[in-house]
Formats: sequence, structure tokens, C-alpha cells
Amino acid sequence: MLTAIGAAVALALPAAALGALLWVRRRIFVAVVSGESMLPTLRHGDRMLSARTNRGTVIAPRQLVVLSDPQTPVIRDERNRRRPNYLVKRVAAVAGDPLPAGVAGPGGTRTVPEGCVVVLGDNPGHSLDSRGFGPVPVGRVVGTVLRRLEG
Repeated sequence: MLTAIGAAVALALPAAALGALLWVRRRIFVAVVSGESMLPTLRHGDRMLSARTNRGTVIAPRQLVVLSDPQTPVIRDERNRRRPNYLVKRVAAVAGDPLPAGVAGPGGTRTVPEGCVVVLGDNPGHSLDSRGFGPVPVGRVVGTVLRRLEG
């Protein structure tokens, strides 16, 4: 009987580990900063540990987020494979907040529309952000940055 229990535990542990790994892969991902738009906070090549967003995710001003590029959501990589084109930006305003200077609202509105956020790069002269494409639907935000990965 003890051997049957030992065998069951031996089978259950790898299954539990695999389940935990799959759970983490669905909720956590690494985003890589590309370009100079977030200088001096983030540099080209910095890797950011990020949590995938869902309907319950609260997005707040000053938070770093990963979003699908509204202008070019898909690009080709060095092997000519299609992949999502993500941007790492800082949330400047959320629904109901006044629009920051330089950001135009749809139809001349002066506040961030419901269901949208305004994202800006920390380096305005080198950033593709809401100053160019306006407020972003929250559905385009794919993750919130948890921390920068070292190394």
C-alpha cells in the first residue's frame, strides 16, 4: 500500500509542477524595451517582468504598461515570422482624467474617454505614444510591468 501511495505522489508532483508552470506562463511574460522612448527610466534592451491584464486589472496613472502598438500591432521578426509589436509606456491619465497637454481627444473632448488610457514615453522627443495616436482602448494594454529583470 505504501508503494502505491509513493507512486501516486511521484506522478502527482510532476503534474502539479507542470500545472503551476502553465499557470505562470499564462499570467506572466517578459517584455523587452526597444528604442529610447523610455529614457532615462528604461534603456533599449531592458527586460521587464510583466503580468498579463484581464478585465479585473486596475490600471493607474504613473504605472508602466505593455500595450499592443495601435499603429503597427503586428511586425515580422528577423526570421520573417509574424509577432505582436508591443510598446512599454507610462500611463499618464485614465478614463475621466483631463487629457495631458499635447494629447488630442476624439471629437475635441478634453477628458480621457471611458474605457481608454493615455500612455506617454518618458523621453518625449523619441516616443511613439498618445501624443501621436491619442487615447488607447484599455483592451490594447496586454500587461502591467512588475519589475525590471537584472542581467
